[in-house]
Amino acid sequence: MTYGYFWIGFSRQGPKWVWDDGSSSGYTNWAEGNNKGRKCAVMKVADGTWVTADCSRGYQAMCSGPALEEETTPKPTAPPPPCRKGFFFNEENNMCYTFYPLINTNANTAELHTQKFRRIWI
Repeated sequence: MTYGYFWIGFSRQGPKWVWDDGSSSGYTNWAEGNNKGRKCAVMKVADGTWVTADCSRGYQAMCSGPALEEETTPKPTAPPPPCRKGFFFNEENNMCYTFYPLINTNANTAELHTQKFRRIWI
């Protein structure tokens, strides 16, 4: 497994880069000169930039999902955490995030794992 990088679910389909759900991205964060060559993208933990990677190489995966829906019952004095245990909440986009420390995860197995837990890659 390669540390310091994680799969984000972004890959090249022909000449276009798309998310695994098939949508295009209005935002990219490629490291300078690093959006060529390979067909999958990983994010560098150190600075958040993206680099291309061999799709069969082992990396951890990062996934996101919606925050838990609010209940219609009265709110307690202290609000409950909006995410399931082990997830982190980002107030800016109202999403929950977690890391899956999978051993020797390539792009295909990371995608299957996120589908199993009904999450999407970031």
